[in-house]
Amino acid sequence: MDETGVKSSTSRPPKVLSIKGKRQVGVVSSAERGQLTTVICCCNAAGTYVPPFFIFARKRMQERLLDGAPPGSQATVSDNGWVNGEAFLNWLQFFADTVRPNENRKILLLLDNHESHKCYPALEFASKNNIIFLSFAPHTTDRMQPLDVAVYGPLKKYFEQEINTFQKSHPGRIVNQYDMAKLFGGAYVKSASVQIAVNGFKKPGIWPYDPNVFGDEDYAPSTMTDRPLNEAQSSLDDTPCNSASSVVPHSPTDLVSTQNLMTDLSTKENPEQCTTPIPDPILEQGPLQAPKTNRKNKRQKSEILTSTPVKAEQAAKYIKVNKKKTNISELASSSKIKKNKIKKTELPGHSQTKRTKTSSKAKTKADLFCLVCAEKYTEPLVEDWIQCSQCQHWAHENCTSYAGVGSYFCDECED
Repeated sequence: MDETGVKSSTSRPPKVLSIKGKRQVGVVSSAERGQLTTVICCCNAAGTYVPPFFIFARKRMQERLLDGAPPGSQATVSDNGWVNGEAFLNWLQFFADTVRPNENRKILLLLDNHESHKCYPALEFASKNNIIFLSFAPHTTDRMQPLDVAVYGPLKKYFEQEINTFQKSHPGRIVNQYDMAKLFGGAYVKSASVQIAVNGFKKPGIWPYDPNVFGDEDYAPSTMTDRPLNEAQSSLDDTPCNSASSVVPHSPTDLVSTQNLMTDLSTKENPEQCTTPIPDPILEQGPLQAPKTNRKNKRQKSEILTSTPVKAEQAAKYIKVNKKKTNISELASSSKIKKNKIKKTELPGHSQTKRTKTSSKAKTKADLFCLVCAEKYTEPLVEDWIQCSQCQHWAHENCTSYAGVGSYFCDECED
């Protein structure tokens, strides 16, 4: 499996057939920068493909984003359209539902060392569902990854053709996310053939297994000089007085004897035999130290990602990251509580007035008497009580002459 990114705008304009000698040749293209959509593809050495999985750059997923997609395709969303640990776990669940591995039929999944592929929930899910992760060595995926070797080249070519055809058929219209699945589906049908997938595994020697597919020139170190190696070696062999020039002192105490030896050699009777000037003595240096770098991540290598050591390391990272997130959320919540406390202390009078109101209200309820019969207020209520709109005193409704319409005023207030 591997991911690739496709944009909603063409990155390579197509070739245009024009009259010879014409200086200006136009082509319909979009002026937009385009939005990235990540697609995860997967195939095996027998030429079988898993339906593509889309990752759209948005907040919410909508089903109509998959209109026109290849049959069986699914999708998820991320903030920037790139693959992350959560998106990879969603694809892995989709992959397990499609392939259905079991204990007697385990799946070996070849992938690169991207950090999302080492997400601990994904590794745990793969171990429980009989899926083994094997990563490629760093900087070798362009020669070893079957999808990069054979599939994605034709796929990108056909996708550019689909974009150009769409822009010619719909002039002035911008390609949006709702058109991406349909355009990708047309290119995917043309490129996802059995022979291409088989060649993708055959060319790097994965299946059929061929350890001699890469020659010695592929493992040669980087070129350090423009001078050919054979010419430099022959010039060293033709240099006279190799014995004298190879004398190097091993300690500062040997420097005097070495200088005397070079003086004796230079004052021989036949100076014509040694015409090369004798170099100055060089003190032997200790082992060179590794250059200092700001690299924090350790060097990666090809390994089984679902093995116990890798899972234990990723589990520790996962716990550490989640602990930081919880600490940050706790700090944020505590800061909110402090702000609320500050706001409440800034307005003490408001809260005190509320408390006094409620307490006075509770106190008046305990000391209520009817204006007519002077009976004390008790709970639970046996009769309905009514309040005078002017003096705010209470009385039994049956004790008053209130007709039930409008505001009530006691006899004293009416007078």
